[in-house]
Amino acid sequence: MSAPEPPEPSYQELAALVAGLVARVETLETENAELRRRLGMNSTNSSTPPSKDSIEAKAKRRVDRSSRERSKERKPGGQPGRQGSGLRPASEPDRTEVVDPPAHCRGCGDELGDAADAGMSWAQVWDILAVTLEKVHYLLPRRRCGCGRTTTAAPPFGAAGNVTYGPNVNAAAILLASEGNVPIERTAALMAMMLSAPVSVQGTVMFGK
Repeated sequence: MSAPEPPEPSYQELAALVAGLVARVETLETENAELRRRLGMNSTNSSTPPSKDSIEAKAKRRVDRSSRERSKERKPGGQPGRQGSGLRPASEPDRTEVVDPPAHCRGCGDELGDAADAGMSWAQVWDILAVTLEKVHYLLPRRRCGCGRTTTAAPPFGAAGNVTYGPNVNAAAILLASEGNVPIERTAALMAMMLSAPVSVQGTVMFGK
């Protein structure tokens, strides 16, 4: 005796099945679109850093960069109206030095010891002076008053009987740590290397006291 055939699904059951399938398809399409969007993200259309771009995105960026053509009317260098940021020679430099004349010709290589004087050219170099730590030993006179109290002269910075860093070193350390966002430990290490002197993380120089 054969098994009875299962009853055919009702219209309501078929409608519910179709609705469920439609909802599932819509969910998959949304997920697929999101995945495609993420795959298409790179440094040119999102906050993704260039180092995180895919190989395809990096290759496309190189092609786009190489395919750009400079306008024929555009001249090399800064364009008209652009505010330049280069250095201009100082009319009154801090000091002037004369360098040794050239010893050999740049063309043929002959010696120029007896060559004719052809005037002067010039160049300006702007640089900071070498950082040197000046160690000043202050002698502080003491005076004893008739009341019996002895008063010691105050040094320009710090206190009597102590070795301290001066205001310029303090200012440099505070500027480096606060405005430069350099950690205190790193600031102390950098200051120690620059000054060739010990700088403690807990030292008063680090806190401007």
